Amino acid sequence: MRTYLLVAYFDPCGLETIRESVDCWRLCEPHKIKILNLMESGGTLSIPRDISLESFDGLIIHNTVSYNPENLYDLDLLQSKSILAFAGRKILLKQDEHLKCAITDQAIIDLGIDIVFTLTKPEFRHRFYPRSINAKVQFVEWMTGYVPERLKCLPLLPYERRSIDLSYRGSIQPPSFGQLAFEKASIADRASSALAGAGLRLDISNRWEDRKFGTAWYDFLATSVATLGVESGASILDRSGRIFRTCERLRTLVPAPLVRFGLLAFEEPGIYSAIAPRHFEAAATRTLQVMYQGDFSGVLTA
Repeated sequence: MRTYLLVAYFDPCGLETIRESVDCWRLCEPHKIKILNLMESGGTLSIPRDISLESFDGLIIHNTVSYNPENLYDLDLLQSKSILAFAGRKILLKQDEHLKCAITDQAIIDLGIDIVFTLTKPEFRHRFYPRSINAKVQFVEWMTGYVPERLKCLPLLPYERRSIDLSYRGSIQPPSFGQLAFEKASIADRASSALAGAGLRLDISNRWEDRKFGTAWYDFLATSVATLGVESGASILDRSGRIFRTCERLRTLVPAPLVRFGLLAFEEPGIYSAIAPRHFEAAATRTLQVMYQGDFSGVLTA
């Protein structure tokens, strides 16, 4: 049996999907997985001094730590040996790979990562990780969502007792993420406008303050006959983060529609899209999913 250290950074009382995605690694029998939540260990993005990498057979870096790939270089600041010098197997979990993928690619080499769990499609992977592919790093495809056992046996309301006809909770993403990410907000606006006065019970919002967490999210879905949905991901590949930084500088100077218009030249539809955790959650509550067309990681079909 091998023992691995999984390093993550998350609020234990925050989004259920993040906590569940961390906990699922404990099921990797026959291996033993020790979870290190850096939020509970001083709040820094460095492995504490009192934890020695040498006492583990491997290291798993969760995507909550690697969202900004520059953070990867801080993980071993308090260690006596660098991650590169660590002889155990090193695994990197990645999501949001469109952002600063060139830095991620270089960090994989600098840290000596052996395996990368990725959402990238094989035909586009060389655009994200050219150095790592040349270095024979192993890539494993995975998904953004994980289905725990309890999600398979949620209490279900019959449709005639559900109080909402169509529900949705979206979010407004940075314009540098492209049209695909913009659809998370636009589908809410379009559906609300199209169905105004139709006599349906709508509960649709893309405002952050209206988001629901924990069991309240499952209760919300379970009382909905149908929910809106879009693919997760981005349609702009921002290799260095330059596009994001430029958009942030323009945010207070240029109207958002003009910023999105200026980004059209960078759009690459289909380059980075995936199914989202909420699609599994809607399926678990038997809530009809009304969505834009997409691939959805090959899991869902119209």
